[in-house]
Amino acid sequence: MSCSDIDECDENKHSCRTKSFCINVPGSYQCSGCTIGYHLDNISHCIDVNECEDKSDDCYNSVCENKIKTSVLTIPTTAAAIAAIVKTRLDLFGVDANADTLGVTRTGLFVMVGSTLC
Repeated sequence: MSCSDIDECDENKHSCRTKSFCINVPGSYQCSGCTIGYHLDNISHCIDVNECEDKSDDCYNSVCENKIKTSVLTIPTTAAAIAAIVKTRLDLFGVDANADTLGVTRTGLFVMVGSTLC
């Protein structure tokens, strides 16, 4: 007669908290950490990370809206808001956006770096 391990994680026969990882080990299981988009609070609960508040989103100067597990970029509709985002991104790449031209047309956004249209 041989024994085989029961995978409590796979069979959902564990007591790991919601949004934490269940890890099967021979004869038992272990609970560990939190899934992506959550972090462990001080009493072993996984709570949503607010990427907008902790500035880990990719929204730059746009409006950031926290969602469960992620953040969502709200697309700006004004030319000034779009230009601010482009300026921020140009700054990230070391381009002097103040010396260059940013513009918005009906067909989209344009950026002039010196005399080059980007």
